[in-house]
Amino acid sequence: MINIAVKLINMSAHILINNEVEQQLEFQLQSGEKAFVTYRYWGKIIVLMHTEVPQSEEGKGLGSELARQTFEWIRAQKIMAKVFCPFLVVYLKRHPEFLDVVTSEELK
Repeated sequence: MINIAVKLINMSAHILINNEVEQQLEFQLQSGEKAFVTYRYWGKIIVLMHTEVPQSEEGKGLGSELARQTFEWIRAQKIMAKVFCPFLVVYLKRHPEFLDVVTSEELK
């Protein structure tokens, strides 16, 4: 018998949802909880305010996946972001590939 390992590239178990009513980009988790980034619009700029991951999911990479998909979504929308969330600031410092969608001078 031959074992074949398949590596999924750019695939995620989570789908990013833009919840415009609550102004958040979110993952619906199997537990029924949400992981989310709250935002507000300031003219044509999206302002990222806060990131929250359920305590039961902390330390599993969910926050980083949420951050990555958030910045990919912003890029796809062809808008710019200003970041106030400390978690996202740290993420951007570790992932400079997303600096092109950020207006925050402290990050550049």
